[in-house]
Amino acid sequence: MCLVSVIIPVYNTEKYLSKAVNSILKQTLEQELLEILLIDDGSKDRSSEICDHYATKYQNIRVFHQDNAGVSAARNKGIREAKGKYIAYLDADDWISPDTLKMVLSFFELHYHEIDLVSYPILHCYTGKRKAKMLRDKLIGQTGIVDVRENSYLNLTTMNLVVKNVGNNNILFDETLKIHEDIDYQIRIITRTGCFGFVKEAQYYYRRSTGESATDFYADSANGFLPAIRVYEKWLSSYGKNSTMMPYVQSSVVKSLSWKLREGILFPKHLNEEAYAEGLNKFRNIVYQIEDEILLGHPELDYRDRFFLLSIKDSYREPRMENQSDNATVFLTHMKRERGILTVAGMLTGIDSEINDITLMLSTPSEVKQMPLALRKYSWSKSLGVKWQKDYIGFYENIPWDYRGAVQFRAYRHGTQIPLRCCYGPDVCKMEQAFKKNNIKLTLFDTGVRFLRLFYSHVQLYYNGTRDSVEEKRARSGHSYHIMSNREQAPNFYNKQDLQFGSKKHRLLFLAAETIVLRSPEDQFIPFYEKSYERMKECICHQLIVRNI
Repeated sequence: MCLVSVIIPVYNTEKYLSKAVNSILKQTLEQELLEILLIDDGSKDRSSEICDHYATKYQNIRVFHQDNAGVSAARNKGIREAKGKYIAYLDADDWISPDTLKMVLSFFELHYHEIDLVSYPILHCYTGKRKAKMLRDKLIGQTGIVDVRENSYLNLTTMNLVVKNVGNNNILFDETLKIHEDIDYQIRIITRTGCFGFVKEAQYYYRRSTGESATDFYADSANGFLPAIRVYEKWLSSYGKNSTMMPYVQSSVVKSLSWKLREGILFPKHLNEEAYAEGLNKFRNIVYQIEDEILLGHPELDYRDRFFLLSIKDSYREPRMENQSDNATVFLTHMKRERGILTVAGMLTGIDSEINDITLMLSTPSEVKQMPLALRKYSWSKSLGVKWQKDYIGFYENIPWDYRGAVQFRAYRHGTQIPLRCCYGPDVCKMEQAFKKNNIKLTLFDTGVRFLRLFYSHVQLYYNGTRDSVEEKRARSGHSYHIMSNREQAPNFYNKQDLQFGSKKHRLLFLAAETIVLRSPEDQFIPFYEKSYERMKECICHQLIVRNI
């Protein structure tokens, strides 16, 4: 019985086709368990000959020639002809690692009744042998089953997928779509179970910058804007009533928008004013249907892109009527505490007032400490190079802030408080969680340092590395410290002993030291990594002295 059918759509890829096919022939999975389906989609180069050559040489390779009908039609032909229990996909200019099929199918067999699809890491391979991992694979991390209802940002593509072959019930590619047909395909499969499998040990190698695929053609805004808009409209209307899957669908739209924003190819600047306005209105309507939390939290967007999409959505909302309450929202996308300085960045929406009439305050929950934030108007016209621009009210502040607890915002119009909703981006949430975790560690660390000082009071560390000869330094594998204690009860082991730089004993006494004596201000005396030292230095109170010993 054939275990897996590997479908390879082929169109004018004579330079890369052999590598793709050979990567399947070299799989550690037994060749009698797999078949390779080469779907020649009307190639005009030598790709057809290469396909026929492989078919005559290998019994498990079948070739199908057809007039050019597009990659979706080619894949659908492969799906209809597949005999395997599973179906895998490979593009003709890519390749996979030798153990990929064996590892993926082993996982699929174990979880057959739980999932309909298994994905695995994809590595982007650029010219010049540069490679880059996808953020999604980093976020998933471990082999296992991923529930997209709880992890809506982990959007998939088609290339690095293996799916069940269920015969007449197979989901086919939508041949009317000219772009994002791969995302559309996997969405329709995943919605059946709400989850997928992931095998981190496998590897798909995605060749970039060939300039010969349909994806490259539609990546240009002139060709891809309106087709993409139609795809987004289809998704949002199809799954509008599916509350459990809608976040994943919305996230798929945002992921598609994210790379176009980064590349500056989202808006079709070639259109005339009337056509551009019509397309922009469709785009606004799509963004309006995406939840604020998805826009604010999607890991593929940087804070500028988040603000840009949120400002578009805000402009699409109906204006506030007279005597109607504000729908004010603060979107905080960046927050960092360092050395008593708090950095915050965000935007304020939903207030139909002049900027001078509004006061935004950052405060503690108990209002023990409050700080006004300077509001400014920003525009995206220069930073994104788009034809349409939107001004928004935002803030970016570095303020003295020694309070360690949570923060909140309050807005006022002429001294009267306005109801305010706050939304926080993932960077902020991570920072708050990390702070809470580190705060516990710092409390324990501070207690430990105090405990050390009960036993090792008046400890002095003398740096004497500059007095060593080169031979002595090499013999000791680094610099050393000379430890001197003024306390008679101190253990003799620590009295007047040389200590290797960075050793456990050195770090221990560094924390308890009352004084550190250096021969020069440039001496390297900290035995911890910089990030570790930054977290603990608030609990360390030793004195630094420069003295010629």
